[in-house]
Amino acid sequence: MITQKNYENLPTDESEYLFCNHEELQKYLGFRKENDILISCSINELSCYGIENLPLFIEEQASNITASREGFKMPCEALDLENGKIQECINDIGLFLIVPHENKYEPMPISVHSYASILGRADDYSNLMARLEPKSAKKVLPITEKAVRITRDFELNSENCLILVRDGKVRAAHSRVFCWLDNEVLIRELENYLEAEHPDYTWVSGIVNENFLTSEYKLNNTLMEESLRYQLNENGADVHELSTSVQFITSDTGDSAVWVNLVYKIDSARVVIKGINMEHKGEASEEKFIESLKSFAKVLEESEEKIEELGNTDIKNIPETYKKIISKYSTVFPEKVSKEVYEELLINFPNGGTAMDVFLALNDTITRHLKSSNASIERTLLMTDQIAKLINLPFEKIDNELVDWK
Repeated sequence: MITQKNYENLPTDESEYLFCNHEELQKYLGFRKENDILISCSINELSCYGIENLPLFIEEQASNITASREGFKMPCEALDLENGKIQECINDIGLFLIVPHENKYEPMPISVHSYASILGRADDYSNLMARLEPKSAKKVLPITEKAVRITRDFELNSENCLILVRDGKVRAAHSRVFCWLDNEVLIRELENYLEAEHPDYTWVSGIVNENFLTSEYKLNNTLMEESLRYQLNENGADVHELSTSVQFITSDTGDSAVWVNLVYKIDSARVVIKGINMEHKGEASEEKFIESLKSFAKVLEESEEKIEELGNTDIKNIPETYKKIISKYSTVFPEKVSKEVYEELLINFPNGGTAMDVFLALNDTITRHLKSSNASIERTLLMTDQIAKLINLPFEKIDNELVDWK
């Protein structure tokens, strides 16, 4: 769900914000740079504290909090129950990370999404510890017991870690191999690259939530786009509109990586082509990102060649080829929209077509579903990533029943 409130303090962990313009995106990047808190410490300096969501006892649980440090109990400040982030944490998970910050031990609320990274730093990730809701015959370990267990795990690990605190909550507990990248620099360098290679580019959209930031740019390269549209139509397609965009995605929480993808808008279908990516770890740096941008021209060239190849691959039965793929990847494609697209293909392609027609139909299915369901950033990125991989399917063999998927 997109919230139109100020990006400076998204009301919940599930909130998303749609930027109104490029200037607002730039202001957000500056705000993040100024307000994000990064705490570097040893894992054995951390503790956890759990509060069960029991209204009659919450107030007394919010005081007399201690941190465990080398066998000693260190006093912590009481939790401010008037703080909305603390109340949200108690309602959602009830786990607080006690972090050494500004010469004191401070209990900080965590987001549900950061819990996995905390378990990772405790070296104690299991179904039992990860489970937050009862599942069939399996109960949930109380959060107070999880906190004690995680604290003991922390005591046994002297590796370094990096705690990201954003908007009043712990958003990630990164390992020692994590490498922090400045999103403001990454986006600026991407825009510098676009200015040099595609001077007519324009910013078109951007979204942010707890885990992801996206920014998209339309290339406005009419000559290139019309040439590709012409090639497709020469091979029997009926493409009326074709445009090209570059999609920037970054995450400094869970997935911890930066991606730059190519996006084709071909009539109603949105086709994402995987581009370059760099994980936030090891020797990753802004300089390496800049270097990787030099290979993006090749991504554009290879994507055009792949699209032309699909446009040159004849498919005798478009609807049935589409149906076989949908059936194979039934967990990806929603049944209702898939049926609608299949029925349209029966009408629009009675005499066959090309592999590009099938691939466009697959993308159109996902595009329609995401639009109708008002999908979150995570859901959108997951589904587009899954569909992007299908560009390399052996469409001709599927059409000729030469692929055994049993």
